[in-house]
Amino acid sequence: MAIEIRELVIKTQIVSGQSRQHAISDREIQALKRSVIETCREMIRESKNRYRNNR
Repeated sequence: MAIEIRELVIKTQIVSGQSRQHAISDREIQALKRSVIETCREMIRESKNRYRNNR
């Protein structure tokens, strides 16, 4: 899971850099980052639930 989260973060950084080159607003970039953060949190919650259910 850590690898998946790291990949999401790297992709977000790449998209942010490309977005700045294409004049996408900071607000849109922040929305993308929030989306990635929420996705990471959801992955962590799911992982914790799987761990609890498999004990």
